[in-house]
Amino acid sequence: MLDAFLKKNVRRFLATREHSNDRDEDAITSMVFTPLRFMTPQAALGCFSAFMALELEPFIKRRLPVRAEILLWPSGMTAPQLLTGQETRCEPDILAKFSFGTGEDLILLGEMKWAMVAEQSLRLQIERERIAVEDKYPKPAHNIFKFAIVKYRGLNKKDVGCDALLTWSHVHSRLRTIGPSTESAIQQWISLVADFLSAAEQLVFEGFDFDCDGLPIDSRALFFNSNTFESFVMADLRFPPRKSAKLFYGSN
Repeated sequence: MLDAFLKKNVRRFLATREHSNDRDEDAITSMVFTPLRFMTPQAALGCFSAFMALELEPFIKRRLPVRAEILLWPSGMTAPQLLTGQETRCEPDILAKFSFGTGEDLILLGEMKWAMVAEQSLRLQIERERIAVEDKYPKPAHNIFKFAIVKYRGLNKKDVGCDALLTWSHVHSRLRTIGPSTESAIQQWISLVADFLSAAEQLVFEGFDFDCDGLPIDSRALFFNSNTFESFVMADLRFPPRKSAKLFYGSN
């Protein structure tokens, strides 16, 4: 909360059942990511890898970071508006730069969304932030890894220009499946963030992922998702005798 309190004028946190605004989103973002600023470079990168290991590995290449600079809402960055060309302030939610003993630096550029967001809006925002990062770090020997975490499914990472695009429910699920870590700071962060996302009511039901080909029935289950309602419908299923169909649904 320190970053949100000092930089974004947040004074309290509101759960989703109450009125929410951008400052509430900033408070949640700070609760999750500010602790990384006080960790060793290896621990901080380990926390990012805890929920983006597959996506990050081609950039990390099993290297260990020796230096880290982690900023939330970094000040002083600007980029042109992509529609008008006017130079205005550009403020990524997260900017993390990791230097290794060998090879190129890795810059993580993160955008956090805790409510519905339009695909085009997110794409333009991430592209402006990429331009601002290139201006801040003109050194050519670095890779920029762009990621976004949103509340609802429905967006495609290629369409929004991301290397990784997850929902908060997906992040929570990945954290819950991480085994014990040799780094106690990583393990404590994983446990606290997973519990926090649940307590802060940031998780939504997103359906079940499994292979329907294994079902002992002729018909199939139809799953669907929208920005206002997450559920699935069992369509024209012929269940064996003495078995009944159960419908589950979830909404905010």
